[in-house]
Amino acid sequence: MVSQIEKYDDYREFLADLLLEKTRINPTFQLRTFAGQLKLSPSMLSSVINGKKSLSYARAYDVAGHLDMTPDERSYFCDLVEKTSARSSVRRNRSIERLKNYRSTRQGLMDSPAATKFEEIDIQTHETMGHWYYWALDELLKLPGEHTVVDFAIKLNIPLSNVREALNCLARLGLVQKNKNNTYSRTDKTITTSEDIPNKVIADLHREILDKGKEAISTQTVAERDFSAIMLSVDKKDMEAVKKKISDFRRELYAFLDDSSKTKNDVYCMSVQFFSLLHNERPSDDSRH
Repeated sequence: MVSQIEKYDDYREFLADLLLEKTRINPTFQLRTFAGQLKLSPSMLSSVINGKKSLSYARAYDVAGHLDMTPDERSYFCDLVEKTSARSSVRRNRSIERLKNYRSTRQGLMDSPAATKFEEIDIQTHETMGHWYYWALDELLKLPGEHTVVDFAIKLNIPLSNVREALNCLARLGLVQKNKNNTYSRTDKTITTSEDIPNKVIADLHREILDKGKEAISTQTVAERDFSAIMLSVDKKDMEAVKKKISDFRRELYAFLDDSSKTKNDVYCMSVQFFSLLHNERPSDDSRH
């Protein structure tokens, strides 16, 4: 049933049919049981199915997880929610476009993978995004209000020349557009980096982010930041599984914080490190980056 989600254009209808299917298979299965599986109250689930209430993007992401959906199915389900529940028309239009792409891909009408929340960029593009403030500026554009070059420089505490350099790069990538009143606004394109790219530029970017973290320890209160660390003995054969869990967590946190119902008023960085503390002989090539 879940695997047939692309046949639906309404997430409420999908949930109602899924409940009906579960009830058909097991007559003792009730809405209350289904709500418990989805970690929703029975009244909330009933209101959602009946169109009286809507799921937020973050809640939809959680529901999809409780239904053991694949990443593509989860993305599709969340976009069904977004196209009706997102407050921003830009977000609604983005979700509608992704739904079209997903359906086309499933029908074999497209050669590329279905569009998701993120568009992956290649190593050449990443080399042009080699400083922390490029990525911070990209997020800063999502905050409400008008944005000028001077505003960016003040808020990020960087020279005007760096702001102009970053804006030109983001414009070439189709991430920002300049308005007639010399302000800048964000487009609906979202990108992320490819996994495991061995490249010095990427390594330098991580060093810059770590430097910003060290700076935050001294300049921000404990109420404004969160730093934690644990030391673990591990089996290195679990490395790929660990990377997958970290990647899933990042995307889950993004979904929670990027909820369109929330008003954004700051730009934060979450940097995750997982590395060996033992001194071992390693190759002296770019594979360490």
